[in-house]
Amino acid sequence: MIVPGTRIEKGYPLTRDELWLLGSLGIGATTAFAGASGLIGYYFNVGMNLALSQGVPEKMIAYYESSRQWSLIGAVALCILGLILAAGSGLKVFSIIRRTTHDE
Repeated sequence: MIVPGTRIEKGYPLTRDELWLLGSLGIGATTAFAGASGLIGYYFNVGMNLALSQGVPEKMIAYYESSRQWSLIGAVALCILGLILAAGSGLKVFSIIRRTTHDE
């Protein structure tokens, strides 16, 4: 049996600028995490291909090892950027909640 109920919700009004900021931070964090994911995939794929390859010139191996290391550095940087953007979004939400007053 389903028993209907009610609850009191508090509203938190957003300005257009705050809405755009929260959306932009979310899109930025998502894009940064997606880029980090792609670079991690590249890192592991190149490593696996180098391990399974035979007869590859040393110069080519050095090139791909270098690009592999740079992809790992880029992935870490993008992950940190995504975390900063996500934290910024959360801090903005807490700021909006803190500044909003409710009559009770």
